[in-house]
Amino acid sequence: MKQCDAPILTYDEITRFDCINSLISAYSQKGFDFKDTGSFLGQVKHDWSLEVNRMELENLKNPIAERFQGEEVEIDGLRYKLFGIKHDLISGSGKYKRLVIDALDNQRNLLYESGLSLIFFRPDATEIPDFCVNSFMKSFKEGAECGITLPLFFSYMFSRHSQKSRSVEMDLKEINFPSEARGELPFYVHMGEKERNGFSYSHSEARSAYQAEFMRAYKSGEEKTLLAGKNHSRQIKYFLRRGVKNTRIVDLAQNHAEVLTNNPERFKWINRMYTAKESAAILSGGIVGASPYFILMTMPEILRILNESLNK
Repeated sequence: MKQCDAPILTYDEITRFDCINSLISAYSQKGFDFKDTGSFLGQVKHDWSLEVNRMELENLKNPIAERFQGEEVEIDGLRYKLFGIKHDLISGSGKYKRLVIDALDNQRNLLYESGLSLIFFRPDATEIPDFCVNSFMKSFKEGAECGITLPLFFSYMFSRHSQKSRSVEMDLKEINFPSEARGELPFYVHMGEKERNGFSYSHSEARSAYQAEFMRAYKSGEEKTLLAGKNHSRQIKYFLRRGVKNTRIVDLAQNHAEVLTNNPERFKWINRMYTAKESAAILSGGIVGASPYFILMTMPEILRILNESLNK
């Protein structure tokens, strides 16, 4: 099927659903049926890209945000509040940081993604050990991948720092941009395809699944608030609505939520243990991944020393 230049479904129509079959039915009602999964995904990707680009251009015209609104998921009459943020040295300072901190005032049962207290500290927030779901080797691999892309990371951060005022302005404009509008597909379509083909959660998805189940289990029947990375936020919304299909992650989250309720000091110890393990895995992986760059950087000096030694 030839794709139309204009989107068949709008962003609001696509995000009205949370399963692929409902989305296929919506296209069918518009007179579009697909011969196979590939043509369906191609059309969704096409519509999604056009709509997200349109929203981004419209958002650029908006004034800088004066308030961080966050996003909500309501399940069985219970409200889950999510604040998805950027978290680096630039967004973790100045007006952006103040908007985040102020938005968390008077939020009940405030939870943080692991590590965010270092940037957005609040004494009433509890960090949860979402790194616990990943093995040492999985975290090591992620660290190695980060090390391999180290030049790209430095280039990105240099660009942000060299245009700091512009970066801050863009962060403030994007603070209320919907977290769902990330990635080349809606997250429920992405996950639906993974589940259909047999799947395992990525490093990020596993952490998001844990955060969603921790929110669900902690102080059952009460409203809760979570501060997390923007990408995690859209994933968490999906897992809150659709559940987590990994019993190990569900069991870990429920167990840790119970420990936090009954023995806060032991929970702090568990959190520190997992943080230390994750830090060691990512750091060692990062060193391995980045080692070729360090070898290239030091090679001239190594050759000079060898040459001097041979000529003595």
